[in-house]
Amino acid sequence: MRRAIISASLLALGMTSTGIALGAPAGDTQPEPPQQVFESSIGGVVTASPLPGKAGQGYLVYAKWCAGCHAPAFHLADPAATDKLSVVSRLPLGTNLLQQRYKGSVPAALEQRTDLTVGAVQFYVRHGFNAMPAFRKTEISDAELEALSAYLTRNRSVAKSNE
Repeated sequence: MRRAIISASLLALGMTSTGIALGAPAGDTQPEPPQQVFESSIGGVVTASPLPGKAGQGYLVYAKWCAGCHAPAFHLADPAATDKLSVVSRLPLGTNLLQQRYKGSVPAALEQRTDLTVGAVQFYVRHGFNAMPAFRKTEISDAELEALSAYLTRNRSVAKSNE
């Protein structure tokens, strides 16, 4: 009992000394919550997307599962060192394979494509192709796949409006 009273007292003192008082008036400002981050399947973290709605959710799915193979060419912090690497060696595997297949007729990086359809994205994610594995519903749910499709086809509507 005595420990509980001491613990409660210390907790109350700690909260008031940090400015977070119990029962603080509604007008008092509270500290901002930390920005939400998400774990990538290839390691590291991904910050929340600035895109609204399904496309924003799809960005998170893309960053977690797809970017490791399908991101654009990476650039080293030292531009002089980047110049020493061939473009092919700076491309992730999936982007490199698409670059070889399409020979520049369409962008190799999926995020830059304007010709992707929802059906194509969903087919390749579920069935895989060449070196790309198929992703099960336990890895990418149907709702996540729908969001991913919205993200990867977001440029399609922009391309059509520019025609």
